[in-house]
Amino acid sequence: MFRTFIAIMAISCCASAGSTQGRDSAELSAWYVDSLVKVFPDDLSGAHGVRSPEFIGARNQHLSVQLAIRSTRPLPALTAEVKPLEGGPGRSISSVEVHRVAYVVVGSHPPDSPPDELVGRAPGWYPDPLEDFPFDLEVRKTTPVWVTIHIPPDEAPGVYEGSIALRSGERLLARRPFRLRVVSASVPEETSLKVTNWFTLDDKTSQQFFGVAAYSKQWWTLVSNVAHVLAAHRQNVIITPLLTLIQPRLEGANLQYDFTNFDRWVETFQQA
Repeated sequence: MFRTFIAIMAISCCASAGSTQGRDSAELSAWYVDSLVKVFPDDLSGAHGVRSPEFIGARNQHLSVQLAIRSTRPLPALTAEVKPLEGGPGRSISSVEVHRVAYVVVGSHPPDSPPDELVGRAPGWYPDPLEDFPFDLEVRKTTPVWVTIHIPPDEAPGVYEGSIALRSGERLLARRPFRLRVVSASVPEETSLKVTNWFTLDDKTSQQFFGVAAYSKQWWTLVSNVAHVLAAHRQNVIITPLLTLIQPRLEGANLQYDFTNFDRWVETFQQA
């Protein structure tokens, strides 16, 4: 009897210890992946998983944490939640955003790309936009959860504990703990490094992906939102489509240029 009790306790402890990276429910797998690694829909459970979910960040840094999830059956109304990270009495980090990563089709690789530089097949599905919860997780379609943590400039260095809770409706499926080690170094408010990500908000793109026409009231709201996102991620060089923003017109025999849209574009990004 006593031996049976010891065996049961040993099995229980092993199962509990393995649950931080393995399965909490029969249908769901959830594991941490380095945020610099792309997660694809056909990645198997545990693919590219990190050894230990401990991340390092400087003060005033935006840190990304990626959790891949995969299920053997459909999971409707799936959500992910991250509560403020706790670092001891009076210490917490509450600036946390959680999104799911959706997929877009990439039709082809750039010509003459070296095979060892390719990370996936083309045509194929590639992770790209960050979208809101809830969503319906499809069967055997690995999907990343993307967590963005802003470490305050005056945060105390040390170790902070957090976790990602996954639910289908009201049912808790899994909870994955992680640790954030904040170092004393700080990311400066102003940077001399010029950083940019190219983008386009021409009429065709804006209508296809956002359902708004260029230069409409809704379009300027979209431009403002993009400007704030880029500013929050320390982009300080903005590609500016001069030939479409500056409108030429003929007035008699003279060629005139209307800088109204150009001026508003520049002001929008400066204000962000």
